[in-house]
Amino acid sequence: MARELDTGAVDRATVLEVLGCFDVSATPNPDAPLETLLIKGEVRDSRELPEWIDKDVLFFFRRKFGIPVTSFYHPERARERARMKGATSK
Repeated sequence: MARELDTGAVDRATVLEVLGCFDVSATPNPDAPLETLLIKGEVRDSRELPEWIDKDVLFFFRRKFGIPVTSFYHPERARERARMKGATSK
């Protein structure tokens, strides 16, 4: 995980990985080519995801999708959550 220590920004790859661990699908938005469509159940959002994603956006993801902000800074916790969820659903 890469993180900008001064700003609290997290790299896009880590953010997308954590979103996936919390069952948020991320696909290109066909209506807005520069944006990513994020969907979790009935909850949808479309936004541009730059190379570095500011902590304000991470807090937005917490409100919108219920993802703890700490998961973006410690993605191993999100991976563990996804693994445990997969083990209990079998």
